[in-house]
Parts: sequence; structure tokens; C-alpha cells
Amino acid sequence: MHRSVPAFAVANFHGPFRETAHGITADLDRNGAIESFRSCTSGEGVHLTIWADQPLEGLRKWHDYYYLGYDVDADCTASETQAAQ
Repeated sequence: MHRSVPAFAVANFHGPFRETAHGITADLDRNGAIESFRSCTSGEGVHLTIWADQPLEGLRKWHDYYYLGYDVDADCTASETQAAQ
């Protein structure tokens, strides 16, 4: 059985993506500073986030949640799952 996997899609971006020790990065807003992509799991879903600078250290710029419908081992931090401020 194949299950679908949530993923990032970036539209209207024409710069390079780079693989680093922290994951995939890109300068999405072309301001000279990188944004980092991250995913983690909580109880029954996947949290997808984009961070200014390093994941979990910089400002969280974007967040979405994908409900899986089955239990998974949680590995998210509070900063990845909290509501936007």
C-alpha cells in the first residue's frame, strides 16, 4: 500500500534551493537571508514550516498542518505547532 506524503510546493520562485546540514534552504523573498523548510509530526499529522534563518531558531514565517488520520510518533517542538502570533 502506498500512502501519500505531504510536501512543500513553491510558486513564482526563480532562485536556487540548497541542501544543508539543517535541511533545504532558499532565499525565498530575495532579501539576502535564507529561509529554511522543516517538517515534523504530532499525534496524528504532519506540520510543515518555513523559518527565517535556521529552523527552530529564527522567526517562523509559515505553517500548515496535514492530518494523516492515523497515529504517528510525535517529534515536533512547541514552536512548530503553536498558533501564529
